[in-house]
Amino acid sequence: MNMQNQSEYTDMLEALTWELERNITNYVLQSTQDVNDEENDLIVRALEWERGNKGYTIVITPYGQIRYMSKETPINLIHQVVNTNIETMWDIIGVEYEDGSRYRPQLCKISVDDN
Repeated sequence: MNMQNQSEYTDMLEALTWELERNITNYVLQSTQDVNDEENDLIVRALEWERGNKGYTIVITPYGQIRYMSKETPINLIHQVVNTNIETMWDIIGVEYEDGSRYRPQLCKISVDDN
């Protein structure tokens, strides 16, 4: 992985992390750690979430995909991470037409039971 790719991956992960921390309010993001995924030649980020005295790990790629999650991660946290990452990626990428206009679908928030 060259320095250009490393910088781009880190920037993408920063954008995703910022949105996740801003949008997920019923869990606390305690720490993050970037890990070099040599098999796929990119950087992934481990996100350590806490609620009460329980901790959960979710690892995401710069493209918003979940690469790993701890077995006991609550489904409502997974839903919130997935929904936020999809919305963030649409904000970043969107769709640009030949005339230069951009399309960004209006995503609706899915309410999940708070477990």
